[in-house]
Amino acid sequence: MSRFVLFAMLAGVIIGLGCSSRLLAQGEPAGSSAAVIKPLVLPLMYRSPHQRVLLVMNVAEVDPHKKILLENKIKFDQMDWFDSKIQDYSEYHLIVGGSNCMDSFERAKAPADFDPLERFVANGGHLMIFGAFNGRNSEHLQRFGISTGHYHGQKYQTIPERTELLFKGFEAIIPPENKMVSAGNFVVSPPHVTFLQRGAGDSYPDQPALVTLAYKKGRVTFTQVEPWYQNDSWLYTIMTTWAVRGGPTVVGQLDQQV
Repeated sequence: MSRFVLFAMLAGVIIGLGCSSRLLAQGEPAGSSAAVIKPLVLPLMYRSPHQRVLLVMNVAEVDPHKKILLENKIKFDQMDWFDSKIQDYSEYHLIVGGSNCMDSFERAKAPADFDPLERFVANGGHLMIFGAFNGRNSEHLQRFGISTGHYHGQKYQTIPERTELLFKGFEAIIPPENKMVSAGNFVVSPPHVTFLQRGAGDSYPDQPALVTLAYKKGRVTFTQVEPWYQNDSWLYTIMTTWAVRGGPTVVGQLDQQV
């Protein structure tokens, strides 16, 4: 074999290796040298038979949750605001904070009041928080890597596969034209699953509109939407059903019992 042919063969192998294709993680720029990253899958949130759901919201917001919980034979408690006297939430597997629930924690008074909720998540609970106007009193969420702002939005964009999972079975109640009013914006620093993204016509359309993330043994789910601010209560129905299913992040988890 001539030296010219051998050189050509070696060059072809090198070029082939250099141009081999691979999957890019979401948001990874073309040409990045990062390793292949599979889509993030979070484990389901299981509950014990004795555990209940805590709804922290005005009584006017309870009905969408109550219907789903009764259908699934899950007991629940309701209070208007988070109570700083409660230090142990272990009797609950899911805590849902409704519109403006973060106003329970006034900005400068007692940061330690949020400690029981952080322990609840760290020990395996699921904390699902809906928006507070302009993100006020939401500094405590920075413990989970969530930082809020005041840029409002009017619509959402879908995320391939993730949005379909969230909306599965509820397509009939989804509002037209992707309407979903956000009373502020937010960013998330740790790894997370984005189910909805801010609308293309909104400020910061690349930012998330609804996410879920793991924190130690538990889970935090967050959106800046206040469901009763602009008649977005359909989101309550969808999110509570999703949480009762264990908070699945891929379609294959829908068939698993929690």
